[in-house]
Amino acid sequence: MMPGDEKNPAAERGNLVVIGAMSLLWITPTLQFWGAAFGPFRPFSYPGEDVAPSLAWFLAALAACFAPLLLPAGFYRCWEGGGGVRAYVGVGVRAFRRFATNGDLINRWARRLDPGYRMVRNRSSARAWIGRTRESERNHWVLLLLMGAFTAGYAARIGWNGWALGLTASNVVFNLYPILLQRYNRCRIELLLRRHA
Repeated sequence: MMPGDEKNPAAERGNLVVIGAMSLLWITPTLQFWGAAFGPFRPFSYPGEDVAPSLAWFLAALAACFAPLLLPAGFYRCWEGGGGVRAYVGVGVRAFRRFATNGDLINRWARRLDPGYRMVRNRSSARAWIGRTRESERNHWVLLLLMGAFTAGYAARIGWNGWALGLTASNVVFNLYPILLQRYNRCRIELLLRRHA
């Protein structure tokens, strides 16, 4: 997700805990899967056949996963409006926001130590926050495709269905929900700025 506008040691420590959990529960299994698929970390109980993709196919699929970096700025526009904000709440984005980096729990903890701490303080910090939500969303789109869908899809293709299911579930938590959260935050702030213009 993204660092806050202000430096706050409590918020930074909380964000590191969330990032550490993400590393353990998503990045590490993804790397373990590719280590097993390519062979060096394959458990002895797995079939001995070669399931590694060809290097050309692997590199082409890898390159395609970076396509979100080429999306125009209009893609990140808040087209959902107020109804979209309510839909995001309906799929649990607010509950997810509690545990995300710079989320409700981290901000509450940071405010106990520094009561004046706020991620968004005025119009200019709100506009800056909108820009950071776009950047974070774009990065999560790349990760959703790159280490998520691509990896889970390949696991399903070679018949490692347990891996495919686990990787898909963690991809939803660590990439799809952060994308929805960034859209929710951006729409909410844009609607507030319009209302108070």
